[in-house]
Amino acid sequence: MSSGQRRIVSLISAALSGKPILLMDEPTVGLDPYYKKAVLEILRALAEAGRMLVISTHDKSLEKIADDIIDVMKLRCSDC
Repeated sequence: MSSGQRRIVSLISAALSGKPILLMDEPTVGLDPYYKKAVLEILRALAEAGRMLVISTHDKSLEKIADDIIDVMKLRCSDC
């Protein structure tokens, strides 16, 4: 099983868990275009079904499925 296939299986497993909130770290990293598109479609379907997705990523293509975006590079520390 390829890493892309393992990522899809892991994502489907999380989706089937029924948990209302899913936390993900770099869900598209290292994927070829085919599996990246598949992951984006699954994430979009989960969001449309009312699941809350909290995703940490460098992949700007995930912005198109996001309701809110927090760019940590733009955050400022008041005590720094």
